[in-house]
Formats: sequence, structure tokens, C-alpha cells
Amino acid sequence: MTEQPAALFATLLTMPQVNAIGAESSTTLVGHVAPFAALQAVTNADEIRRAFDAEDLADFTGPGGTAYLMVFPQVPLMRLVNPTERRGPDRPSFPSGFLRLAHDVAPVWWLELTRVPIGAVVWRLHSDGAAPFGEAAYRGLARGWEGAKGYRPPRGLFGPRARWRGGEFLAALTADGVELLSPAEHPGMAQVAPGVWQAVVPRAEVDEIFELDLIGRWRDEPVRVLDSDGGSVRLLLPDPEPDRARAVGATEVSPGVWQVIAERAELADISALARTAG
Repeated sequence: MTEQPAALFATLLTMPQVNAIGAESSTTLVGHVAPFAALQAVTNADEIRRAFDAEDLADFTGPGGTAYLMVFPQVPLMRLVNPTERRGPDRPSFPSGFLRLAHDVAPVWWLELTRVPIGAVVWRLHSDGAAPFGEAAYRGLARGWEGAKGYRPPRGLFGPRARWRGGEFLAALTADGVELLSPAEHPGMAQVAPGVWQAVVPRAEVDEIFELDLIGRWRDEPVRVLDSDGGSVRLLLPDPEPDRARAVGATEVSPGVWQVIAERAELADISALARTAG
């Protein structure tokens, strides 16, 4: 039996997200997403903003009125949540649970924070009738975004991971296997850049593919740990009450996504939940 192709989803990017991809090959993926099939006919920047309830939001408008759409394959371990079940941002907002399209009916979902999968493409859309332009394509953990000016190896405690040959590594699914990335030398891996070792192996050789949710409480708020440098941690507040999030010092880094840098010693009730790929 042949493997079915992955479903394609799309998300409208804010300009800070676009700039992070271009400057450092950012791989953070989170926010409202929708099936790309319903959006293929939308090639105008104003129309795509209208579909995502962002037509008058400055963060979603680039130079000359451009808009940036990321199209990506759905891969195992991605979590889609009905946006009507979340507090969410004031805008964009989808009280009906559907995009604002005149020609089709398409559900919209909230994608919980994860890492960009291989095969994602960022398209630049214009308001003057010009054809969409492929701005960047994600080639993998070790290569980053083709079209980006800079590259920073992905890190953090979110996104797929894998166990292989006695080690645990960042992982990304390829067309016929798994790409593994490590900040340290490991048997069977090749150094591809300073401080970056990589291996691409058949999926059958990998012991387990999983995502680890490290959760806890900080100042009486439920949090998810995204990154740590030892003394401090970067925390995600999952769907907080905005006034409360501001009161504890969190920043809305993109609509509905609240993060804060905190001292590791302030965390309490820490636990880990591992979700495995089927």
C-alpha cells in the first residue's frame, strides 16, 4: 500500500514572524491555520488578510501591502484545536470556526506551538495583481530556510524528537526517513556546521519519535517550558486571560501567543508528558 500524501495547511504570518524566518531561519510554528485547498484560489494579499480576519491589522501587512502565507504539510504530533474552545486573541477571531471566504467554506484551527516541518514554503502575496512569489522553502533542521539570510540551529523543548542509537535528538520527518540533529558529536552523525551534527536515517532505524511537553506553574499560571539555558527558562502561557498575562509580565509575541523569560527557580509542579507518533 502506498503512503498517502500529507494534508497541506496554511497560516498567515505576521511581519515579525517573516523577519525571524529571514534573519535566523526561525522554525517556530503556531497560530490559526486552515486547509490550503480552500485557499489555493486566493492570490491577492488583501483577500488573504480578509480570509484570516486580519485586513486592518498592521502586523499582517508587509511593504507595499504584501502578505505572507506559509503552506506546510501536516505531520504526526501536530495538535489542532477548535478556536471556538480557546480564549484566543481579540483579532484575528473566528467565532464561527470558519475562514472568511466568499467562494468556499473552510474550517480554521488553532495549531499548538511546534516546529516547522520539512516541505513548508512561504509565499509573498501582492495587492496589485502580481503573481505570488516563493519567498523561502524549509529544507530541514541542518539547512534551515532556503532563501533566508541567516541560519541558527533549532533548539528548544518543543517539536518532534527521536531516540536513536542510545541518544535523543531533534527530529524532522523527511520523504522517506527521519533527519536527526545534535549539538554534540554522536556515533553515526556527521558534522555539517560548527556545533551541528546531523544524520538522515530510515524511519525503521529510529527507536521512537515523540514530542515532550514540559509543563508546570509559574506565579500561579499554568506554563509550558519552551527553552532553558540553565538559570532561566522561556515559558509559554497557554491561552491565558490577557490582562492577567500582562500583569505577570508576559508578552504577546504574536496574536494569542504569550511568552515570558523567567528564573528556573520560580517554576513549580514541573512534570513531563511525552506524546509518541503512531
